[in-house]
Amino acid sequence: MWLITIKRCLILGYLGYHAYHDIKSQRLYLNTLIGGGLLVTAITLLIGLRQAPVWQLRRTASGIVVFIAFLLISRYTEEKIGYADSLIIGFLALALGALDVILMVIISCLFIALWCVITKRKEAPYLPFLLASYLLVMF
Repeated sequence: MWLITIKRCLILGYLGYHAYHDIKSQRLYLNTLIGGGLLVTAITLLIGLRQAPVWQLRRTASGIVVFIAFLLISRYTEEKIGYADSLIIGFLALALGALDVILMVIISCLFIALWCVITKRKEAPYLPFLLASYLLVMF
């Protein structure tokens, strides 16, 4: 049980750090984005392999598909979804699996739509809403 708590806290810290920078400056740093993503993915992969190896390998395989899909979406939409957002979603997909991350993306999009209607803005930083959807889905 404590391994799952460690995994959730690592992901929460990773998302929280980047959500803070997304709100503050709408700028994310590539070295912390990739380095942190690799660290979180590696640790969650090791924890998952210790607890349920077959299940974790399936999760990681489905996460690879989501990772590649979001990078392609970023490329072919001329970064309507930024590369940084796609990288974070991809690393989360590797750590959590495709189903949880797709659910989180759908919920975060609903949160953003609601926020834009309430504030009458056309744009919003994405990562705080992804963080909120992570909290809703995982806790």
